[in-house]
Amino acid sequence: MINGKRERHSFKTKEDAGTFAEQKKIERTNQGTAALALPHEIKVDASKASKLLNPHSVSLEDAAKYYLKHVIACRNAPIISQIVDQMISEAEKNDRRNRTVGDLKNRLKVFAEDFPSRRLSELKVEDIKDWLNDEEDWSARTRINYLTKISQLYNFALKHKWVDANLAEQIDRPSPKDSEPKIFMIEQAEKLLKNANNYGLLPYISMGLFAGLRSAELMRIDGKDIKFEDRAIIIGQHVAKKRSRRVVEMCDVLYHSF
Repeated sequence: MINGKRERHSFKTKEDAGTFAEQKKIERTNQGTAALALPHEIKVDASKASKLLNPHSVSLEDAAKYYLKHVIACRNAPIISQIVDQMISEAEKNDRRNRTVGDLKNRLKVFAEDFPSRRLSELKVEDIKDWLNDEEDWSARTRINYLTKISQLYNFALKHKWVDANLAEQIDRPSPKDSEPKIFMIEQAEKLLKNANNYGLLPYISMGLFAGLRSAELMRIDGKDIKFEDRAIIIGQHVAKKRSRRVVEMCDVLYHSF
């Protein structure tokens, strides 16, 4: 019987079977001798642990292996600030956009500073909840944004086996208040266009009004992306939000506004 299960072995000769049986007897004797040599406090501890594990059909060896894999490994992990630094460094090496890297720095640095010398594996769900709710001035959207970055930090740590689970995913996201989109009236758009040149913003305002470009795209777009001869604006991978290329045709108003 091995771990409660019967194992059968076949041998070509009686001598081979006898040799195997003798080896198993010696092995069992040695194990028994080793068990007898255990200090009393370890035997008591093993007895207590066995009572806790038996109802779940888990052996002491299984529990020890799990502890080594999931607890000891996390105990040797870097502290939160070091994980944040490594995550930001990898984002920069992988050519993530400046805005993405900046968002990681702004939010995760704040998180790390409030948990100095702590490891992610040492935090509890309540620690993160309390941290999010500590800032009374934060809106629901701000809390969601911070929680998203913390979740990304946990996923990064999971990849390196520095944590056992993503605690941020166990926290319910707050519900942001929906607001009605603001719409420029014709008079307001006209006023913007008339004054845009005074601040060097005419291309920005015109493309925003008549090409429907996002503000982040307008900040990244370059003069070479505007093809006047084709009356088109090329939204390349370096500009588009999801890095998917598209072409925006210039309407007459946009074309003549430059």
